[in-house]
Amino acid sequence: MHKANKHKRKYDFKKLKLAVPELEKYVKKNPKGEYTIDFGNDRAVKLLNTALLKSDYGIKYWGFPTGHLCPPVPGRADYIHYLHDLLTAQKNIPNTNYILDIGTGASIIYPILGCKIYGWQFKASDISTESLKNAEKIIAGNHLEECIHLAYQKKTKQILKDIILPGEKFMATMCNPPFYASEIAAKKANLRKNKALNLTRNGRNFKGLPNELWIDGGEVQFIKTYIDESILYKNQVGLYTTLVAYQKHIPILVRYLRKNKIKNFDLTSFGQGQKSAHILSWHF
Repeated sequence: MHKANKHKRKYDFKKLKLAVPELEKYVKKNPKGEYTIDFGNDRAVKLLNTALLKSDYGIKYWGFPTGHLCPPVPGRADYIHYLHDLLTAQKNIPNTNYILDIGTGASIIYPILGCKIYGWQFKASDISTESLKNAEKIIAGNHLEECIHLAYQKKTKQILKDIILPGEKFMATMCNPPFYASEIAAKKANLRKNKALNLTRNGRNFKGLPNELWIDGGEVQFIKTYIDESILYKNQVGLYTTLVAYQKHIPILVRYLRKNKIKNFDLTSFGQGQKSAHILSWHF
């Protein structure tokens, strides 16, 4: 976990329970005598992440309908911190603190963290009107109207088109793309995750709507489209970035960058618990 991440140490459940008292009934001791929660319990996971946002970032209201992806705050904060590192090292970044978050979701977790940690401003896009309506409630509930602006992507096969407008400049873009190529692939991955976590139930421990979890062609096709469209806006964005969930996909994407004569790219790998992730970044 990034050295600047507030969550690199064990959870302070005493503090978290003060932030969200309802969390107390879900806190228990594991066989080692350490306090934890059942990460297979959707309600417990949501309350834990709500408590983290309230206690560590001053968020007053955060909620979303059942079924939406519940993002683990520590891992999401890692992306924000590593993006900051990449921007600090990058030259010729536009003179702006504006970030584009692609597929922001109902929780708008990246804009919240980016605003609170580094004072960045965000345009946050999504293809789901339901997600954006919920995001509006979170923005209003925390008076973040000056920090986060929402954008509806009407065409599901587009990523940057109609979102980056003429004359707009972005310091960077960020994206956590759908992982899977189909619902079947998502269910198989969930079974493996449940087995690794010693869970017996069939539901995903973090839930998620179809558009949050899978897309035709999976993350490889999504990122290829993202790369294609980035070329159209190469003078408006300082640094393009995306998470890549599977290491086996990285050589495919690197070859695609080279095929498109994009020579300036980098890979940052990080991990949390049983999951590792990678940030692929490129610029023109």
